Amino acid sequence: MSLARRLLLAAPLGFLAGWAAGALESALVTATSDLVFADPLLDSVEVAWRYAVVGAVLALLLSLAPRRLRPKRPAAVLGAVLGLIIFVSGTSWIHQHFYGGRPTVAAGPLIANGILAAAALALGFGLGAVRTSYAAALLLAAAGHSGVVVTAAQPSSSKAAAATAPAGTPNVLMIVIDTLRADHLGCYGYGQDTSPRLDALAAGGLRFAAAYAQATWTRPSVASLMTSLHPASHLTNDLHARVAPELQTLAETAHDRGLATVGFSANRNVSAVFGFDQGFDSFWTHASEDLNSILRFTTWERVLEIGRGFGLFRNQQPPSVAADVTDRVLAWADGHDGRPWFAYVQYIDPHGPYDPPADFLAEIGVEPLDREAVAKMDIHHGNKPWPFFQVEDADPALVARLVELYDAEIRYCDREVGRLLDGLRERGMLDNTYVVVTADHGEEFYEHKQFGHGQSAFEELSHVPLIITGPGVRSGVVDQRVELIDLYPTVATWIGAAVPERIQGRDLGDLIAGGRRPEPSEALITNIKGYELCAWVFGHEKLVRIELDGKVVWQLYDLAADPGEQHDLAADQPQRVEELKAELLRRRLDSARFRLERAARVEAGAIDSDLRNELQSLGYASDAEE
Repeated sequence: MSLARRLLLAAPLGFLAGWAAGALESALVTATSDLVFADPLLDSVEVAWRYAVVGAVLALLLSLAPRRLRPKRPAAVLGAVLGLIIFVSGTSWIHQHFYGGRPTVAAGPLIANGILAAAALALGFGLGAVRTSYAAALLLAAAGHSGVVVTAAQPSSSKAAAATAPAGTPNVLMIVIDTLRADHLGCYGYGQDTSPRLDALAAGGLRFAAAYAQATWTRPSVASLMTSLHPASHLTNDLHARVAPELQTLAETAHDRGLATVGFSANRNVSAVFGFDQGFDSFWTHASEDLNSILRFTTWERVLEIGRGFGLFRNQQPPSVAADVTDRVLAWADGHDGRPWFAYVQYIDPHGPYDPPADFLAEIGVEPLDREAVAKMDIHHGNKPWPFFQVEDADPALVARLVELYDAEIRYCDREVGRLLDGLRERGMLDNTYVVVTADHGEEFYEHKQFGHGQSAFEELSHVPLIITGPGVRSGVVDQRVELIDLYPTVATWIGAAVPERIQGRDLGDLIAGGRRPEPSEALITNIKGYELCAWVFGHEKLVRIELDGKVVWQLYDLAADPGEQHDLAADQPQRVEELKAELLRRRLDSARFRLERAARVEAGAIDSDLRNELQSLGYASDAEE
């Protein structure tokens, strides 16, 4: 058979094999996930199309292989491609779902992958030997799409407000600025002019000098803010997890009180697909879900990235900028019906890749980053936690440039937050309104030999800004330690709602009124994602426990003498570490006391290639997810 004929026969066979594999994986995702998708059937068709292109490319490559290596019959090409795709996809599923996405050579995944390889080869050779292999592949594809329709979770019907909010109920505007370090704001002592509008807000309100996030990456941190639960209780701890429908959220409490509830998020980690729309009358995410399906069928993300390089799979997600978020909120304000309201607004601009709008950079005289130089550095999130991993010999000049662009992103976002507040004030919507500004986590810039976030609990990641203004809120500074889980009961009290029993935060009302809490004030930070990191901050000390692959590391820092956490005292003070271990264990157990009674099952979900590509562009969803 001539080469041209082999290629003409192979391409459609590979296309069909890839389509069947994509449809089957789509069904697997919807069958094992509680995530809700806008149009699961259409999404599965898009996924199947992408896999079909991959299948066609693989079939062409097989046809170009030496005679002794390539399939002897056309049908065998279809079987070989299908088996290969299923093997690679299945390997990724095992890697991501059972081993946290971290590189590992443990016996478990090796054995599982071996079994999968044998099954995939058997399927491929079996299908390739069948005369009706074409029809069999079509039936597999049809079964996959049918499975999507049958097993896809249905959206819950929107719940009508149980009551009308009483006259005089205050409004609440909660602004979360993604990846914003407290120590890079002027009001927290930073020497650069990054935050004039936030500084002015803090000067007229109450600034919390020692606020802490409960996790150091977005999904679990915002879940803690919304549920007033520690990550060990809400279980929204990895890229496969969503906020469980059984959990009561702050938005649901506001909704039940009769407030209009609206959400605006520039980070797709905080979106309806991951359950963050619970309790909101409407929840806008920067990317249109009509254009970007919300399933994760991207175990071939590396291949798809190559395809994108040729323009086959262009990411339709436009760059997320603060101006778009502000415009959306103000557009909502123009049509608001006058009821008391709760609005959640999340900006993302300080998050990598530190790429403010070109006109803004020109305005402030800052040059864009050299992307080729940055690509040589390991800046993505998902590295093993410190001290199990570190980036070697980062260029100080390049680190300084990263910080310069990060600061520019803060300045740009600060301007847009100011425009949002001005716009609401002009519309009369800041009267009788509490404004809360905080962050989900900070960012590392090689202070501890890593970049990004999610892999440690050092102060540059866990210490976040918190500024509150509103009716009866005094101006000043609270120096006692508080946590983001404290915001839920605080807001509930403001709007006159009952505070749920199953929460772990404490109302900030006593501190806002000028009182004090018993010392030492403390905070707990937890990352659970393929490893467990738990940091307990109390008084002037921080005790950290990190467990990875059965190995436990303890760290101890004196934040008064060493605020930059450069000197681990665990080796020098083993007796002090032993004294504190039991206390940390007690707090770890207490933080998990509201774990759902579902055999500790995280609601594993999936996201599609567009969403994975977007998350990967932000540093998530790599081979070692953060």
